[in-house]
Amino acid sequence: MRFFWNIMILALTGCCPLACGEKTEEPYLRVSPTRVHFSNDSSKSFVGVVCNTAWQAVVTDTASSWLTLAESRGDGDATLAIFAARNPAEENREGTVSFVSDDGLTATVRVTQGQVTVYPDGYVLPIQRSERGDSIHIVVLGEGFTEKDLEAGGRYEQVMCEAAEYFFTIEPYGFFRPFFTVSVIVAESEEEGIGMGSASVRNKFSTYRQSESSTRIVCDYERVRDFVGHCLPRTDSVTTCVIMVVNSTEYAGSTNVYPDGSFAVSMCPMSEEEAPNDLEGLIHHEAGGHGFGLLGDEYSYYTDVEITSAGKQAVRAAQQDGLWLNLDLTSDPGQILWKDFLADTVKYPYVGAFEGGYYYGKGIWRPEYNSCMNDNIPYYNAQSRWLIVRRIMALSGLDEFAFEDFVDLDWVVPPPVDTAKTASSRGLSRILPPLAPPVVVGR
Repeated sequence: MRFFWNIMILALTGCCPLACGEKTEEPYLRVSPTRVHFSNDSSKSFVGVVCNTAWQAVVTDTASSWLTLAESRGDGDATLAIFAARNPAEENREGTVSFVSDDGLTATVRVTQGQVTVYPDGYVLPIQRSERGDSIHIVVLGEGFTEKDLEAGGRYEQVMCEAAEYFFTIEPYGFFRPFFTVSVIVAESEEEGIGMGSASVRNKFSTYRQSESSTRIVCDYERVRDFVGHCLPRTDSVTTCVIMVVNSTEYAGSTNVYPDGSFAVSMCPMSEEEAPNDLEGLIHHEAGGHGFGLLGDEYSYYTDVEITSAGKQAVRAAQQDGLWLNLDLTSDPGQILWKDFLADTVKYPYVGAFEGGYYYGKGIWRPEYNSCMNDNIPYYNAQSRWLIVRRIMALSGLDEFAFEDFVDLDWVVPPPVDTAKTASSRGLSRILPPLAPPVVVGR
């Protein structure tokens, strides 16, 4: 009864909606804030929607790849979550979220996101894409670099990009550079540098130098392969040579290579020795020589010592897999692996059978007096150049490329006599021990 009398009173005063008709509210749609800014990290923000009818929200096409909404429709007032993916670019980006009510009203929120400031672990910086697809991939990453090195444009980026360039500052890689895809991957370590004698430093790939008396570097190469495959899935099916730049100034270097040559990890410290024993020289020897070229060492460290039966067995086993074909266990000009060069005395008078290689001075031969695989000079001998180019052509689907084609293209000449001399006779201030022989994984 009380409700009835209240209605009667409202009717008498002219305020009853039953008597006067329902008064229609004006439509409205408001959003707040109208501008949202994200850092480069993946994150979310909230927008308040005030509306007296149903509405829908749409992200502009230009931002749909990185900007998403928790809901695209609502009815009445609501709080809408907006999500932004990490911005991997070195530039800002922006987009718009547009709101439209059923009454045709509109409102917009402008969304901006800052550029990357510190690269995250696993971030990929593409350097170049091959004109012939991804059949050959050079990947550069660092070991023993911490977050302080990973700023965009900072030390890590500069060193890795420089290392990528070094790979191509020696022929024939410079000429055939368009056949390679090159990427830098950011690898963040907990601690800086590498250990000595054990994996005592908490770096990314458990890398350490074997001992003070050894130039061998050891890493968890399977972890490297898994990391690269996760960051660059397409490398699982292509030939990949990893240049691992080690955050150390020591002179050392090692390469782990799979028997089929499909994957290799070349560990190269940032040596402070004079050229050619600096980082550039180490990359030429380890990555260009062992890692991709599949070349053997041409050292004659034990000058008067005959290669052992174990050494011969190691060379033969590697050569059965197509490795170390710049060495031979015979000097017979009719049988030696580079006999075709010996036959061309006009263009290749400097090619011969020079005794010494694989650390031994006797019982094994190399094609020329000196080369990068001896003491890192920026020169691969003729046989090595042919092996490298032949491999580039085969991996690029050009199997018909013949020796005669290589000779027509090969314009590289030996270095001056002074450069071709061994380190001891060139007067370098320090005579360094040979780098450790490559490890053929599984042998």
